[in-house]
Amino acid sequence: MKKLILSMFIFAGMATSFGQVTVSGVSPASVVGNYTFDLGETASGWGLTMDFTVPGTFVQGELALVEDGTAGTNAQGHPISQEGCSALTNGTSVNGKIAVVYRNTCDFGLKAKNAQDAGAIAVIIVNRDNEVISIGGSTDGPSVTIPVVMMT
Repeated sequence: MKKLILSMFIFAGMATSFGQVTVSGVSPASVVGNYTFDLGETASGWGLTMDFTVPGTFVQGELALVEDGTAGTNAQGHPISQEGCSALTNGTSVNGKIAVVYRNTCDFGLKAKNAQDAGAIAVIIVNRDNEVISIGGSTDGPSVTIPVVMMT
């Protein structure tokens, strides 16, 4: 998945079509298509966000993998620093882009809040596990006002 995310770095977007919410890769050609996801706003504990059920409402932007400077690796062997559980150290790289964070150590709301605070326009949480779960906002979710989705 990490290789795919990095290759998707050029552009990806969230778009709607006739009130149906979709997450679509738009460039490069190797990632074009719709992706399965869980929309954070459909779970409890999130702040107000864009209404993607309104046709023509979408977010489109370049992806940026977050970095918070935390040392170590998680149980899957991936850098904990890319989970976004602390203030981001690469905020200038995330500002104005769709932040990509990995699921694992902390609450989804905290990950999204840290990305939002760095200027992200939306958040994609990468679920490294096959387990399907709802992405509740927890403590920080009510202050998150950008779109949040989780993709496996």
